[in-house]
Amino acid sequence: MHRLLCCIFFLHIFFLENSSAQLALEFDINQKPSASAPRDFIQAGNVLYFLADDTTFGEEIWKHDLSNGITSRVTDIQPGAIGANIDYLFLFQEAIYFDAQTSSGSRLHRLDPATEEVTVLQQGAAVRNPGSFVVYQDTLYFTA
Repeated sequence: MHRLLCCIFFLHIFFLENSSAQLALEFDINQKPSASAPRDFIQAGNVLYFLADDTTFGEEIWKHDLSNGITSRVTDIQPGAIGANIDYLFLFQEAIYFDAQTSSGSRLHRLDPATEEVTVLQQGAAVRNPGSFVVYQDTLYFTA
């Protein structure tokens, strides 16, 4: 069975069954009237990682396990309702790299899907606003 996940009106995540062409609600992060704005989906194994805002923690990284249908927040990088202003989720060598804003500025972060541990890869001013990730000959390149 093939399923296509899609976001409609930036409120909910739906799936489209390949065989029946029926659209159904997969999960709803934000039960409030405001939008959760899910975006930047990437798959690592049987798990979809994406960005969404539940209005309690702000925009953070979430995951949806395709094998059991459970959706949960993975991180709270920037505590509070503002969120970490995360951008550029990129899967490389079984880890997820991304730009996130904290009190020390915009930095390159790494999420290990196996442990859900998030680390800042570059402290200090050397790497600011990382983005435009690309892999060439087993090396991850990005702008900063």
